[in-house]
Amino acid sequence: MKTTPIAARTQIVSSIVVILALIGTLVLFSWINSTNQKRILNDKTLQEIESIQVVINDSYTLGDIIGLRKYLDTFSKLNSWEYGQLTDSAGTELWKFGKRAPTNNSEISFFQTDINSSGGGKVAHLEIEKNQSAEIEKWKKQELISIFGLIAIGFIVLLIQNFTIIRILKPVSDLTKEIQNEANQLNLELSVETDQDDIYLVKKWFKEITLSWHQEKERAAEESRFRAIGNFASQVSHDIRSPLAALEMISSTLNEMPEEKRLVIRQAINRIRDIANSLLEKNRLISQNSIKDYPTDKYSLTNEEHSIVLLSPLIDSITTEKRIQFRD
Repeated sequence: MKTTPIAARTQIVSSIVVILALIGTLVLFSWINSTNQKRILNDKTLQEIESIQVVINDSYTLGDIIGLRKYLDTFSKLNSWEYGQLTDSAGTELWKFGKRAPTNNSEISFFQTDINSSGGGKVAHLEIEKNQSAEIEKWKKQELISIFGLIAIGFIVLLIQNFTIIRILKPVSDLTKEIQNEANQLNLELSVETDQDDIYLVKKWFKEITLSWHQEKERAAEESRFRAIGNFASQVSHDIRSPLAALEMISSTLNEMPEEKRLVIRQAINRIRDIANSLLEKNRLISQNSIKDYPTDKYSLTNEEHSIVLLSPLIDSITTEKRIQFRD
C-alpha cells in the first residue's frame, strides 16, 4: 500500500489555499477598484469646478465676460470637457462650449452647479459634460499593473512556501521510506493507513517497533533463563552419574543383604537414573529448539509428560519402599 507523503500532501493543500487566497484578493481588489473609480473621477471633476468658481464670480462681477469666455474655452479643452454652458441668474446664456453627448455614453459624466457671490446670492449656473475615457483608460492600466503585481507576489509566495515545505517535511517522508525498508529487511510488518500522513505513521510505527523490541527482549531473557537452567540441569545430571555408577557397583556385591532391601536400593538407583536422563533430555530440547517455537511449559524441568503405565508394579515399588521406611 502506498501513502501520499506529507510533503506532497501539504504542498498540494497549501498551494490550493494560496491560489484561492490570490483569486479572492484579485476579485476583491477589482470590486473595490471599480466601485471607487467613478467616485474618484467625479471628485476630481468637482475639484476642477471649484477651482473656476472664483474666476467666474470675479469675472462676472467685473463684467469681463469676454475674458471669462476665453478662460473657460481654454480650461474646458485642457480638462477634456465635451460640453459646457454658463448662464446668468435670469437664464441668459453667457458662455457655451461643444455640444451635448448621447445620454447612453457611460464615459461622459454630467455636472451642474450654481455660482454664488461672496454675499451668498446666485450669480450664474454652470453645466458641463466631461469625457472621462482618458482617465478610465489610465485607471484600467493602473489596475492591470496592480493585478499583475499581485499575481507575481502570489507566485513568489507560492514558490517560497513550497520550497520551505520541501526543506522541512521531505525528510519526514524520507524517514518513513527508510523505516519501511529496514522493517522489510527485519521481516517486521508495520501497519499502513493510506488516509494518514507520514508524521502519524512514524509515531505509530515507533510504538509498534518499541512494543516489538520489548517483546523480543522479554523472549530473549526468558530463553536465556531457560538455557541457563538447562545447562545447570545438564551439569547436575553428569555429576549424578559418577556416584550413581558407584552405587550400582556396590549394590551388586551386597549378597548378604536381604532381597527386599536390595530391591529397594535398585529401585532408588533406577529412579535417580531416570531423573538424570530426564534432565539431559530437557537440556537437549532447549538446546535444539527456539523458545518461540515451543510453549514455555515444555522447558519446565519438573514437568513430566503424560504416559500410560501399569499401576500395579508402580504401587508395589512404592509400598515396598515405604514398608521398609516405616517398619519400626
